[in-house]
Amino acid sequence: MHTGAERGPEHDPPTIRSPIMLEPITAHCPYCGEAFDTSVDCSAGTQRYVEDCQVCCQPIEFIVEVNMDGSLAGVSFLRDDD
Repeated sequence: MHTGAERGPEHDPPTIRSPIMLEPITAHCPYCGEAFDTSVDCSAGTQRYVEDCQVCCQPIEFIVEVNMDGSLAGVSFLRDDD
């Protein structure tokens, strides 16, 4: 007898996720001054995080500002010891 209570992955509602909006940028290390390419995820909104310099491995604080429409407004790079 089928009670209708059985559910499987094919019957589960789809999970709604924000699309990842990676924006390529060129970062400038505040320690060694070298530039390197990376990307920021604009779907996460305005954020602060630490990423190591790809050249000298020092920790850089990224401050990412995102507009209301999800577009990248700007990125600042600070020394982690500031």
